[in-house]
This record gives sequence, structure tokens and C-alpha cells, in this order.
Amino acid sequence: MINENLLEEKLKYLTIANSRDSFEIKKFGLELYYDDSSHTSIQSYEIDITFDYNLSLDPDMYSFAHDIQRMSEKMRKIISEYVLSKEGKIISNENEEFYDISENALKLIAAFWPGPLTLIFKKDKSVPNEATGGQDTVAIRAPAHPLTQALLRQLKGGIVGPSANRFGKVSPTSASDVRKEFEAILDLMILDGGDCEVGIESTIIDLSSGDKPVLLRPGAITPSEILAKTGIQVYQVGEMKKIEGEVEFPRVSGSLRAHYAPTTPLRLYAPGRVLDALSEFPDMKSRVAVAVFDTESSLNYDGHPSIYFEEVVMPSNSAAFASRLYRSLRDLDQQSWDLILFPEPPVGEEWDGVRDRLQRACFGSGPSSSSHDSN
Repeated sequence: MINENLLEEKLKYLTIANSRDSFEIKKFGLELYYDDSSHTSIQSYEIDITFDYNLSLDPDMYSFAHDIQRMSEKMRKIISEYVLSKEGKIISNENEEFYDISENALKLIAAFWPGPLTLIFKKDKSVPNEATGGQDTVAIRAPAHPLTQALLRQLKGGIVGPSANRFGKVSPTSASDVRKEFEAILDLMILDGGDCEVGIESTIIDLSSGDKPVLLRPGAITPSEILAKTGIQVYQVGEMKKIEGEVEFPRVSGSLRAHYAPTTPLRLYAPGRVLDALSEFPDMKSRVAVAVFDTESSLNYDGHPSIYFEEVVMPSNSAAFASRLYRSLRDLDQQSWDLILFPEPPVGEEWDGVRDRLQRACFGSGPSSSSHDSN
């Protein structure tokens, strides 16, 4: 029984179970702060709520973030009043697993969903291992595209699916890319919502490994933007290992050293040093495609009269560059160039997503990358 020595009660987390168009509170965690006149002690309890409280949600599941936020605030008040006026039965949680939506998760959902942000949670036992690669975590994203939203409403739930490309190859950004990637599948059904706007894959934040969110894959949403909009500090994997020691993080898509790779060899060149990138190919006497920023004048190719160079202009804005990256790589890969050169992205976390994709694409590029097709 919660007694009069209670100094402060604080909800540690809110646990909910999805019941189609309503949410039912099952259990919640509570930290109780007691004062025994000599020191303050903390005890954590799991309280079994003996009543059901349903909060109907907007039928448009993409007001989900706001509904969750409202429900959280309302339930915190209801639960607090309930705990202070009733006897709470302290129970164990050995035989049941429940969703744990932390305060950080609620803030991220409210600020960035729907949008290109994937959040990793500890999975509920109802999530099949086939959907998570046998891991005890699940990655969830709420897409913003109206066609995908309409599909999810029709299905009244989520969708589990891989990327629409062969393993390790350049990601598709249009329906035509998907058709070409799987042209041998005659009865392939594709929902065509037009070209991808963001261009690169979503930012992935791990919320399953403790109270510190960790960036597992950079994308359009940066740690600085997250900090500015939510006050949440996102840690890099290297930072977490310095703080916590050797920590195992969930495996995520796009984390292999070789990924997003064209069959044509791809290399990066430093500003003004495009010819240095050719040193790896001393006998080349053919065609080279060179991507240049739209802010640069034509590059100097003197010293290689036997090589035909053609420039491809790319945006100097990071978001616009990301939007065109895979489209450009796919097009160049199909044009029979002997080498593709891209400029090294400028310093700055707004370029980290592009830099990550290009570095992995370089490592996996070349004729040997076709071996990825069978994986």
C-alpha cells in the first residue's frame, strides 16, 4: 500500500496495448520516493491497474503521435489520482510482456512522425521473429506519403517489408527502378506513388539499449534537429561505447561496409583533386563520369588526353543532393561508364547521410558487386 511517507510519485513509463481503434492501459511503472528522516530512498514498483480505461483515437492513424501524447498526459493524471486514492497490488511481470513507450519516444513521435525517422524498441512477444531477423527489437516508422497512409488504413495495421531492391544494390527511388530490379517477376504488383522526395533511407534511432537514444543510421533528420525540436540528445555509437563500454546494438539495414553499390566502379575525389582519384586506374583509356557541385566551374582534366570526361551537375544543397543521389547513381550505372567519380561531401552533419551512402557504395562498387544479387 502506498503510504503517507510518499514524497513524490513519478511515472516511469506508460505501457499500452494496441486494440485496433482504441488503447487500453494495462500496467504502468512507478518510482516512489520515500523519506525516512535520514535519507531519501527510491523503490520501483509495477502496479496492476484493476480498471480498464479506453481512449478512442482519431480514425486517421497519422494523428497517432498527437493522440498518444494526449493519452499519455491524461492517463498520467488519472493514474496518479488512482494510485493516491486506492490500494495498488504489487505484482511481478514474469509471464507477460508489454509495450514500453518512453518519454523520449513520445517526444520523437510527436515531432517527426509521420516522416523519415525509424525508432527501434524492444519488441512485444506478439512480433514474429521472421519480422525482426531473430532480434529482440523491432524498428517502426510512420511514413508520410498519402498513398502509403491509405494502404495502412485499409489494412488497419502495420506492414513488414524489406527494401525493394536486390541486396547491396543501389536503392530504388521510383516504381520504374523497382520494375527494372525485378524484371524477371512478371506478376509483380507495385503501388506507384511517384519518385521519392527525401531520396535516401530514414534516420534510425535506437531506443532499446537504455535511456540514451543512439544514432544507428544517419538520414535527413539530424541529431541537431532532434535536439532543437525535442531537447533530446542523440548519441553516436562511438560515444556510447566510450560511456558504457562494449555495447551491442541492434543490426539495422544499410550498416554493412558495402551497400547501395553500382556495378560500375565508384570513387570519391577531394575538392579540386579529381585526377588523383584516377591513380587507382593507371591504365584507364576510356570514359569517366564526374559529378560536380552546381557551385563549381568546370574542372581541369589536363594530363589525361586519352580519357573522355563528362560532367554531371549535382546540387550543392545537402537535401537536394540526397534526393537525387540514387537516381544519378542508377542512371550513370546504366550508361556504360568505366568509372564514376563523386565529390567528397562537405563537412557537417547535414551531409552525414549522403556521406554514409557514398562511402558504402564506393566500397561495394565494381563488377564484383554483382555477386550481391544472390544474397
